[in-house]
Amino acid sequence: MAFDLLAYLVTHRGRVIGKDELIQEIWQGRAVSDAALTTRVNAVRRAVGDDGKTQRLIRTFSRKGVRFIGEAHEVAPTRVAPAKTNVTSNGRTLTPGFEERAAVAVLPFAALGSDPEEQWFADGLVESVVVALSRFRWFSVVAPAMGRVPAHHPLNVKRIGWDSGAGYVVLGTVCRRGEQLRITAHLVETRRGSHLWSDQF
Repeated sequence: MAFDLLAYLVTHRGRVIGKDELIQEIWQGRAVSDAALTTRVNAVRRAVGDDGKTQRLIRTFSRKGVRFIGEAHEVAPTRVAPAKTNVTSNGRTLTPGFEERAAVAVLPFAALGSDPEEQWFADGLVESVVVALSRFRWFSVVAPAMGRVPAHHPLNVKRIGWDSGAGYVVLGTVCRRGEQLRITAHLVETRRGSHLWSDQF
């Protein structure tokens, strides 16, 4: 929801967005308390390096709503031509694909515990992430052909990028401790393997 909210505020940055509109567009009309809405807006602020005191990027207008006031530039998707040279790995020749849009691969989330329900939740979480990302038309979502990933198994995101044609991957873990459930998510760029974003929920 935080990503959806940020994207909506940036896309409609020319005006103040009221509570009713946010609930309708982001939560599809479900009942959301003022406290929950404030919490989500603060989460978005933290994600972009802002806070409720300075409000450099996201400003709250009393009794009206919120507005993204930072500078934003829409960039046309980059057309990536196939490389002239192929890369051989484990006897296979890998050739990068031709992408009309930026592609994001959502990998299976690893369950850190032994409870089967935890893995079931992790699988459902991945499905929800795919559905949420698929709403945005400026990039495509791909699902690499790979099974569940062991909790501490190192992933070769560069290889995954070559195999799937994705420039970015989303991956994470799910961990239950008593009544608390911790979800850790990462967004990684595949060419250099660099982390672009991480957060815990």
